[in-house]
Amino acid sequence: MVDGAVVGTVGLIGTARANLHGHHPDALALVSMSRVADSLNAESPLRSEVYCLSSNGRLRWMFYPRNRLTFAGREFAGPWRIWAWTVLPGSKPHLWVSSSDNVWWPTVIVSLDAAGKAETVFVNSGHIAALAPAQFGGARYVLAGGVNNEYRSAMLAMLDSEGEPSSSPQTAGTPFACDQCPGGVPHRYFLFPRMEVAAAASVPYEYANLINATPGAPIEVSVRDMTALNVRAVYRFSEGLMPESVAMSDRYWEIHREMSRNGTLDHPPEDCPERNDGVIVRMWQPGTGWSNIKVLPTFAPRETH
Repeated sequence: MVDGAVVGTVGLIGTARANLHGHHPDALALVSMSRVADSLNAESPLRSEVYCLSSNGRLRWMFYPRNRLTFAGREFAGPWRIWAWTVLPGSKPHLWVSSSDNVWWPTVIVSLDAAGKAETVFVNSGHIAALAPAQFGGARYVLAGGVNNEYRSAMLAMLDSEGEPSSSPQTAGTPFACDQCPGGVPHRYFLFPRMEVAAAASVPYEYANLINATPGAPIEVSVRDMTALNVRAVYRFSEGLMPESVAMSDRYWEIHREMSRNGTLDHPPEDCPERNDGVIVRMWQPGTGWSNIKVLPTFAPRETH
C-alpha cells in the first residue's frame, strides 16, 4: 500500500550510496511504480520514487515528484518519471533529482536535503537524462544534460548550486515557455547541433545522455541519437566549461560511409565538414543571450573497411 493505493508493479531501477547524514553512508533506491487503477486490474501510468535508507536499513524518507507546471495555459501534472540523480557534496550534501512528465516533455530538477525536503532548482522544456556535479574557480555547479524540445537540440545546462531556482531559456509566446516557472536563469545553457548522420536517418531528436566530470580530468559530454542508430558525438570542455573540441564515434563514420555509398549523403567521411571543420554550438548566457561557438574536431577517427 502506497498513499492508500494498491501497488500494481514495482521495479528497481537503480541504487546508490551517499553521505547525507554524516560518516555512515545512506543507501538510495530508485524504483518505478504503477498502480492498479480499476476493477479490471488496468495499471495507471508509471511514476518513480526515491527511498533513503540508513546504514542499518531504517527508512529515513521517501520522495516522489508531485509537480504541477503550466506552459502556454496547458497544465502538466504527471505522473513523473525520474531520469537522473546525483549527490552534490559539501558540508550539507544534497541529492539532485530530475523528473519528467511520463508522456510529455516538461522536466523539473529538485534538490533534496538530508531530511528529504525538496526544493525546485530548475525547469527544462525537455527531458534531462544526466546530472553531474562540477567545480570551477571555487564555485560549485551541477551540469544537466538532455534535450530541448523547442529547439529540437541536445542541451547542457550549467546550474549554480547556490543560485536562484531557474528555467531554460525559451522563446516567449511558444508552447515551451513556462507560465509560472522559477524566474532565475542558468549560469550557461548550450544547444548542440544535429549530427548529420542522425538528421539524414530522420532521427527526431538527439540528447546529451552522459556527463563525465571526474575531478582533475577534462569534462566530456556525450550526445547520441534517441533510436537504435546509436551514433555519438563527444564534446570536450575547457576548465571554464566552454566547448573546445568534438569527436564522432567510429560507428558514426561507418554509417556515414554507407550513407555516402547509397546516396543518402552527398559526400564521403573524408570530405565531411563535421570531420574537417567542426561544428557550431549555441550558447546562452545572462545579459548577452544567444551566441555561436565554433568547436573544432578532436581528431579524424580511424578508417573502417
